[in-house]
Amino acid sequence: MRIAKKSKTWIVLLTVFSVLGVFGMICGAGASNNFPGIYNSYFGTTPNCSLCHSSIPALNSTGTTFSNAGGNTTAGWAAIKPADPTPPTMTITTPTSSPTYTASSSSLSIGGTASDNFTGPFGVTQVTWANSLGGAGTCSGTTSWSASGISLSSGQNVITVTARDQAGNTGTDTLTVAYTPAPAPVLTTITVTPPSASIPQGSTQQFSAQAFDQNNNPISATFSWSSSSTAVATINSSSGLATGVAPGSTTITATSEGISGTASLTVTAPAPPPPTPVLTSITVAPATASIVVGSTQLFTATARDQNNNPISATFSWSSSSTAVATINSSSGLAAGVAAGSATITAASGTISGTASLTVRVASPEPPPPIPGTADLSIWVDKWFKVKIQNKGYYNEEENRLSDHRQGLSAFLKVTAWDPDNKVLQATILGKGEEGKWSEPILLHYISGTNLKFLCWSQMTLAGDANFGFTAQIRGSKRRGGLTRGTFTSVGGYHVETTEGDDDDDEDEDGEESSKKQPPAGWLKITGKLIAGEKVPADIKE
Repeated sequence: MRIAKKSKTWIVLLTVFSVLGVFGMICGAGASNNFPGIYNSYFGTTPNCSLCHSSIPALNSTGTTFSNAGGNTTAGWAAIKPADPTPPTMTITTPTSSPTYTASSSSLSIGGTASDNFTGPFGVTQVTWANSLGGAGTCSGTTSWSASGISLSSGQNVITVTARDQAGNTGTDTLTVAYTPAPAPVLTTITVTPPSASIPQGSTQQFSAQAFDQNNNPISATFSWSSSSTAVATINSSSGLATGVAPGSTTITATSEGISGTASLTVTAPAPPPPTPVLTSITVAPATASIVVGSTQLFTATARDQNNNPISATFSWSSSSTAVATINSSSGLAAGVAAGSATITAASGTISGTASLTVRVASPEPPPPIPGTADLSIWVDKWFKVKIQNKGYYNEEENRLSDHRQGLSAFLKVTAWDPDNKVLQATILGKGEEGKWSEPILLHYISGTNLKFLCWSQMTLAGDANFGFTAQIRGSKRRGGLTRGTFTSVGGYHVETTEGDDDDDEDEDGEESSKKQPPAGWLKITGKLIAGEKVPADIKE
């Protein structure tokens, strides 16, 4: 039963297609636009056939496009499509829409458009190109197409572009491209660099060359080098490196393919050798130095020639007073023997240089502080009116300390407290015959409380005597402020005298003197706390 039903259905479909074929022939005879109406009036715009297709494509109003909604192929419906005798239309628009074109390059790119009376699968399906002088290919795209890298030959290249539709119709357009290849470069000129040079006899000069074609464009070339006078200068034939042989002039030539370029080379007499360096001066470093008895100081020397250029030399070292300082004659290492001054000399041949060395007695180290929590910031910006007394000037004639005692009135101001290092920074200020003077001192805390403590320091008086001393500072306060205070040096002693006389080593008879400067003496500083407004203005300035 099922087979019979299918057979009946196929008979109906064959009848329908026969009718459509008749309609197609009627419409194809000049009324093709009636075909979509007849087709769609029978099947509808979305017909369905359950036996052969899930859906039957519908035509648009012009009969040029099937909807093909159910996956039906073009080939499957080609039999019922109206006849298509119309060829596609082809137009070249790039590089020009004109029929002729002159190319400056051997490679060409073209492009344009193609159209057909049918669109979609029944429209333009392929675009190709062909060159009358050789070469063919397929363009990219259909209705909008392009092709690149088309090789041109010398002469008239007729480029034909063909569009083909689904029915096999073709449409063409042509472009005649004139192409004349640029002439091959011909070596025409050569330039040599540098165009002129001058070198001393025995030295060298590098030459280079550049070749140019008929359009003055640089081109590559291999050069052969020569010298017109090898007695004046020779030149490497491949590298262009010239060597001066004797004073004179020669022409340097670079040649390639019968073309040459030249440069001039002058060779001068060799430069005279530089004058032999002559030792002219010696400098000693450091120029001045100060050390304590028992320590050392290394001196160095530099020899210079007549042009003040450093030169090598061997030095012999000496000291003007071995009683004050000795020195190693070869290494320049000096050692302090006694307080005084000596001249250090470095000599090489008849040339010498000098430096001065002062030897002093070592200052005593301050006593180590006793651990504590004293806060001495309360003393900052406080003033003391003090009297300075000292004895410690050496009497050279009598070889002893003078009995003269010197008393100076001065002011002492505490300027800062360093809690980390336990140091009070202070300055002693005064006025003398030469005007205002000041001496900064550091008071190293030793022990005691905030208002009664010991400290150690040292100071220089009159620029020639250094003293170390221990001082005691006392004070009392009321309502948080200092009301009274005293500054008293305790056990002061003379540390050293910095000035000396180089002539003290010998007496009037030329014999070495036994006189020595003893490190002795004392210093005493005493004073009371005063209000800042009582300090004279010229001291505060």
